[in-house]
Amino acid sequence: MYSICYLRRQVDALQRRLKPALAILCLRKLAMEFCDDFDEAASHEGPQRKDILLDMARMFMPRVGQAGFRLDTFMDLMSYFVRCIDSGAHPQPREIVFTLLPWARKGPHLRPDLWERPNTA
Repeated sequence: MYSICYLRRQVDALQRRLKPALAILCLRKLAMEFCDDFDEAASHEGPQRKDILLDMARMFMPRVGQAGFRLDTFMDLMSYFVRCIDSGAHPQPREIVFTLLPWARKGPHLRPDLWERPNTA
């Protein structure tokens, strides 16, 4: 029979081992939602299109904070968003996550098909 202390140590070890992958998955979900919203807003043409997209990019940071992440890479992410807006490219969820969590490029990798976004018609 296992003691409660032993079981607690096992649970703690599992949480430590899964924490990086869970962080990536949580940010991936936020990034996918943001990219969908960004694509929808970018499809509208108008004189204030760039301002709207920049406001969307600024509002993404508090959403990450509300999800429980305290990161010091928000300026890097904002630079990425500005580059995307200026070049007319669409941000990619994978790049958003890797910009926020630089260690994720080398860390636990998700299956490539998890990064693919469904085509909407």
